[in-house]
Amino acid sequence: MLTGKAKVKTMPILCQVFNSFVRKNKIEVLHIKYGRLTVIGEVYYKKIKNFGNYQFVKAKCDCDDNIREYRVDQLKCGNTKSCGCLSREKAAQRMTKHGLSGTRIYSIWKDMRKRCNNSNSSTYKYYGRKGIKVCDEWNDFMNFYNWSMKNGYADELTIDRVDSSGNYEPNNCRWITKSKNIAKRNKENIRITRVYKYTSPDYKTGYFNNAAEFARNNNLCSKRIYDVCNKKIKQYKGWHFEIIKELNKGQETISRESTQEDELPVEAQGLLC
Repeated sequence: MLTGKAKVKTMPILCQVFNSFVRKNKIEVLHIKYGRLTVIGEVYYKKIKNFGNYQFVKAKCDCDDNIREYRVDQLKCGNTKSCGCLSREKAAQRMTKHGLSGTRIYSIWKDMRKRCNNSNSSTYKYYGRKGIKVCDEWNDFMNFYNWSMKNGYADELTIDRVDSSGNYEPNNCRWITKSKNIAKRNKENIRITRVYKYTSPDYKTGYFNNAAEFARNNNLCSKRIYDVCNKKIKQYKGWHFEIIKELNKGQETISRESTQEDELPVEAQGLLC
């Protein structure tokens, strides 16, 4: 164990070793150009809290005469090319290139790409995760805009894919009213339907294929209907429910039994159409 005097003697030695290491590892970057930045000083070390020592250098940007310090590793790998003016100019250029960034059609285009490409989007699971893509041509906004103007775009219309399992591309898209779009989705959801059997509190039985609609018509909660079907609860307000069939369209629905329509009770056979 080192005594107090030994510690005092070793400190200068450690400082000499560190300074020698710094001198050997300095990089000659004086007057070197990195993007818009011109280095005007020698490399020096600076400690960043919780991250350790990093090499820094002072440089001047072409856009002004202000001298600022920059991390050498960020300059060398190309992450830092200016004082920030380059990023601001590129952002302004993107926003003013077509002058339509604040329009409704631009928002539609942006949201369309987001739900297909961004896994953090709340709707990605319905589009990108299922393999639905935006065609390469439409990754350029102006191509999408020109197609829309030639194919009936209006502010009261929404974009619709003719084949709901297909991609966003000219041959598979059209502009329709919001009400038609909702009706189409509801129809498709019914085609991928479950057939439910219910027993009411007064012991009447029947069948339905739309839990949300059935719940509205009978002042019930659709979530509780699912809970009864999944055996999380035995009954709900005296109602009993079970799923007796599930149409398999080759997507994510699973057949609980055979889906042949003629095996259903006569009253329920039309529900699989």
